Amino acid sequence: MLLIDEMEAHLHPFWQRSIVPAVMKVVHALSEEVSTQVIIATHSPLVLASVEPLFDEEQDSLFHLYLDHEDNSVQLNNLPFVKRGRADQWLTSEVFGLTEPRSIEAEQAIERAKELQLMENPPKEEVYEVSERLKRLLAPDDEFWPLWTYFAKQQGVSLDAN
Repeated sequence: MLLIDEMEAHLHPFWQRSIVPAVMKVVHALSEEVSTQVIIATHSPLVLASVEPLFDEEQDSLFHLYLDHEDNSVQLNNLPFVKRGRADQWLTSEVFGLTEPRSIEAEQAIERAKELQLMENPPKEEVYEVSERLKRLLAPDDEFWPLWTYFAKQQGVSLDAN
């Protein structure tokens, strides 16, 4: 049995994507006659994304440890392994539980923007304020921009540079 805790600790993202495949090659090369069980604990979406081509549902499992706040117990769940394709998709999966793969501030700004979009008559001043906040927090090519730009324009708010 090979047990590795926090495999990604102190590794550059490039190496986080490479470490599991490299370890698995070594394990297979060293133990052709012996079956080796490998258990890896990680908090890295890059490590999980790197496992996608290797994961075999017949012999591999994905477990999730979490704290149940109701009774303060630690729960262990065996989750179905679903290929996400990208590290940010792992972040927003049930494994990590984030609603957005962005900063907390950007997540809050997007949530407020979505609330405004659901209003029948959102205040124009608030649409402008949220637009300015989004400009500070989101990348120029963020996937949220097309939807927000259309909405802001419908509300009479221009997103052009001042």
